[in-house]
Amino acid sequence: MYDITNIKSIQIEITERCNAACPACQRNYFGYGSKPGIYKGNMTLEQFKILLPEDFLEQIGDVNFCGNLGDAQLNPYLPDMIEYLDNIKPKIQVVINTNGSLHNTEYWAGFAKYENMQIVWGIDGATQEIHSFYRRNTDYNKVIENARAFIDAGGRAVWQFILFKHNQHQLDEVKNLAKKYKFIDIDIIKSDRPNNTPVLDNKGNNVGTLYDSSIDEYGYMFSTVNLKENTVVPEVDGDDIDIKQEVEFGRIISKKYLDDEKSWETEVLPAHLGRTPWVRGYLKGYANITDNFDNVDINNILRGAVEPRFTENRNIDCMAVERQRIFVTVDGFVYPCCMMGLNHTRVANEYTYDTRELIKYAGMPNDVNNALKYGSIKAVFDSGFMNLIKEAWNPGSVENEFLQTINAQYGNTKNGNLYICASTCSNCNIS
Repeated sequence: MYDITNIKSIQIEITERCNAACPACQRNYFGYGSKPGIYKGNMTLEQFKILLPEDFLEQIGDVNFCGNLGDAQLNPYLPDMIEYLDNIKPKIQVVINTNGSLHNTEYWAGFAKYENMQIVWGIDGATQEIHSFYRRNTDYNKVIENARAFIDAGGRAVWQFILFKHNQHQLDEVKNLAKKYKFIDIDIIKSDRPNNTPVLDNKGNNVGTLYDSSIDEYGYMFSTVNLKENTVVPEVDGDDIDIKQEVEFGRIISKKYLDDEKSWETEVLPAHLGRTPWVRGYLKGYANITDNFDNVDINNILRGAVEPRFTENRNIDCMAVERQRIFVTVDGFVYPCCMMGLNHTRVANEYTYDTRELIKYAGMPNDVNNALKYGSIKAVFDSGFMNLIKEAWNPGSVENEFLQTINAQYGNTKNGNLYICASTCSNCNIS
């Protein structure tokens, strides 16, 4: 049984807005524009209190303001949320993950008064040129200034450095700077995003490529190589991307997904089972395709690209359960983890189809895990949604067998795993 009384940790995304344009982020097209389904508003203080009421906070040990798509610093209610947590439970551990490039030094220094707070600063280089190749639209000097103001006021700061090929030569310099500026720790991680990711500027022009670091001594963010090993993403030449077509394709399939049209089964689903992140070059060579995809048989075009996701039905060892953590989206939807949080009701991508179908199979409403709509996180647990997901992790369960019937349409009769769970946590090494 997936029991709410076991939950000790909350990861929460209080906004999906972000000033940066990181090219491997799911919110944009390789650094350009915004994908459909991005939530435009912010979680309010009142909504935050509904999700984390006083009685629930009694059992919670830590709250992590870290999202999939947004940066908490964009939510104007963040200081009030921190104050609320401190008033209710002064010893609760609070972590903010941020690029830290907005606001002034007084804003950041103000957080230092909370003894159990830690801010993790995403700084991916030792110079503006190197740092901003990935953290696009951010100012390295501004980030350092804000971080130092927080540290000088007594704050506990961690320097998070994501290793790529383009920045690994600055690793020693970054270590020295972190020590010089008195960060309490430096978190060095390898990118778990696809290798050979194009980098586009704000006009859609290709300005480079992200490559994996060749340094082997550091692990991945989620303590598992599964995302690298289990998710096969075709190489993309940035110069071949027709960004106008890519954006239009995303708009149309998202509309079909939200409208629940029959074309979801015949066009969108096969496209994403082929692990095609949007178009990613698969439309290259179809000269008859113009800017209008309304009458395009996407299934026929992508038929050759479709391949089975995995060849076996794996037992899922969930990191979120191990860490007694849940993830909450900005609009109040509850999932076991942030990775499944991408598998969301208003986003159409390769991670969405099977959870959606599983919810239908169980006879639950599509928004069954909306804690704000149904009054509390406890209501989501009481609905059976979390247990539905948990049962799908076990080969032999009726939920797993149902997913096998879904996957069998694509030549994989043995696999009954949810896509995101299998790609992230099957056979994983939990730290």
